[in-house]
Amino acid sequence: MVEPIRQNGGTVSGRSNTSISAWRPAIVVVAILLHGCAAPIAPEDSAAHYVLENGSNEISGRVAIISSNGHARPCDVVSLLPVTPFWTGWRNQIFDSDKDYAARFAIQSVFPDPAAQPVARHSDCDSSGRFRFAGIADGKYYVFSTVLWLLRWQHNGGGFMREVEVRGGQSVGISLVKDWREPAHG
Repeated sequence: MVEPIRQNGGTVSGRSNTSISAWRPAIVVVAILLHGCAAPIAPEDSAAHYVLENGSNEISGRVAIISSNGHARPCDVVSLLPVTPFWTGWRNQIFDSDKDYAARFAIQSVFPDPAAQPVARHSDCDSSGRFRFAGIADGKYYVFSTVLWLLRWQHNGGGFMREVEVRGGQSVGISLVKDWREPAHG
C-alpha cells in the first residue's frame, strides 16, 4: 500500500512508507558522516613545501599498538607533515593537546583536503612498526600514522601524531606505542 508522506500537515508525495523505513538507518548514517565532515580543513598554499626539501637530518622510530593480550599491531605507513597552521588545526580537532594518541573514530571524523597529501613525505613501516625518514631539511614536523584493524567485524585502532624539530644534521628517534596491557603489579 502506498501512503502519502506528510510534511507540515500537507502531502508532499505519494511513496511507500516501507521504502522510507528501509532507508531510514542509511539516512541516519549519512547524516552522521556528513556532520563529521561538515568543516573539512583546507591546506595553505606554499608554507608547507619545506617538507619536500632535502637536508641532513633524520627522524626514525616505531609506531604500534599492543593489545591487551600482548599482540603488537604495527603501522603500515608513517607520514611526515610540516608544522603549519593547516596541520596544526587538523591536529587540534582530533588530538588532546597533551596526547600523541587518538581513537580511530576521532581520526576518521575530520578529513583533510586531499590537496594537502602531496605536500608530505611518507615512509613504509616494517613488520615491527619501525620507520625512517632520512635527508630531511631543518624544521618542525608532525610524525603521523594510524594503526587500524578489523576484528570480529569491529574496526579497532587509532592514530598517533607528535611534533618533532630537527636542525643541523640531527638524528631523532621517537616511539609512538600505545600499550593496552594492564600494568604489572608489584
